[in-house]
Amino acid sequence: MIRQEEDYILSLIDQLQKIVASVLKKNAVEEKEKIIASVDEGLGILKFSIQELKENNIEDIISKYPNTELLYQLRLLMNKYLEADNDIEIRKKEKQLKDHIEKTTKTCLFSDFYADV
Repeated sequence: MIRQEEDYILSLIDQLQKIVASVLKKNAVEEKEKIIASVDEGLGILKFSIQELKENNIEDIISKYPNTELLYQLRLLMNKYLEADNDIEIRKKEKQLKDHIEKTTKTCLFSDFYADV
């Protein structure tokens, strides 16, 4: 029973890692946000699964025989998730800056044009 639960959680983590890795390959912020939303949902399922393990009094067994692979994969997933989330924020700020520069440049060029006329 415990092994099945751990295998299920590991497979969930593996799927989520693949999804998160795909975020870093995308350029569009909207695409990244959709992917992160699905990862958030997956993390919710993962959290529920771990909670379910704990509620079934398996916590003692896990603490005595911790699955280091499980913990390692969780840590790896969270690092990738944070990296992808940070990348989205950076892309948003880059876009805001680019939009601001374009708007400012257009305004300056427009006013320079009329100043010359």
